Amino acid sequence: MKTVYFVDFDNTVSMVDVWDTIVSRFATGNWEQVIRDYDEHRISSWEFNTKMLRSLKGHREEVLGLISTVEVDPEFARFVELAQNRGREILLVSDGYDFYIDPLLEKAGVSGLRYVSNHLEWTDGTVRWDFPHFLPECERKMANCKCQHLRLEESELRRVYIGDGVSDICAAGKVEVVYAKGELRRYLESVGRDFHPFETFADVIEHEFAGG
Repeated sequence: MKTVYFVDFDNTVSMVDVWDTIVSRFATGNWEQVIRDYDEHRISSWEFNTKMLRSLKGHREEVLGLISTVEVDPEFARFVELAQNRGREILLVSDGYDFYIDPLLEKAGVSGLRYVSNHLEWTDGTVRWDFPHFLPECERKMANCKCQHLRLEESELRRVYIGDGVSDICAAGKVEVVYAKGELRRYLESVGRDFHPFETFADVIEHEFAGG
């Protein structure tokens, strides 16, 4: 049976939530309350992202400079190599933005990895965005409905989800194996769902590849 890994990006591949880091530096207004409303499920991902995007002020080079300081899980590149050597697929499923995913994957030394995300263009004084994977019928009104990428119509797949946050809850509930930390872990514990706890991809490697 073929294994496919569906992997969140922010605070999963990256060591911090990149989008929250950008917001905390470049957003104006009461952005902290908007984050709390999202974390406590009072607003949807689409609402959260739209409000945050409208509040951003800053120059593109400043933002790219901040992104360049973000660390990527040091074991992620090894995880990708091990999975690919065994013929396993990886798809990054992010409710974040290609604007920072591309440079951070390059920083990690990972090339050609497929991902689905929201789209962001940042030019001086102007932020433009698009949610190409938004589905009006999404159960949780995510900006990027992750469930649509799970290939649920294929019966001969072992689906493994790896994530940490609110945007991962719905998709993680529809796969066979879950690795969870952070808010996702707390949620799965609260509903009694089986999962593997992890902090870095070293933990995932230990379970998935018997130590590599």
